[in-house]
Amino acid sequence: MIRICRLGKTRMSLRGHANSADYGQDLVCAAASALAMTLGENLKQMEQPEICLRSGDTELSCVSTLEAEQVFDCIWKGFQLLAEI
Repeated sequence: MIRICRLGKTRMSLRGHANSADYGQDLVCAAASALAMTLGENLKQMEQPEICLRSGDTELSCVSTLEAEQVFDCIWKGFQLLAEI
């Protein structure tokens, strides 16, 4: 199970694996990874980004600005949609 926590307006953590298919074939993990990597790439343009992308244990954060909050909101929405599948 993947646990995604929004910790404030501009901090998010992801833990675990979906285990819905064999390693390398898991579309849920691939979708979650794509969202996390998209957030990470966007954070590189933000103030004081902290990016730790590891398999099964990811932390993403930056200084809270309106632009950063909007990026986090968009990615958070993506995770919510993924959870509905």
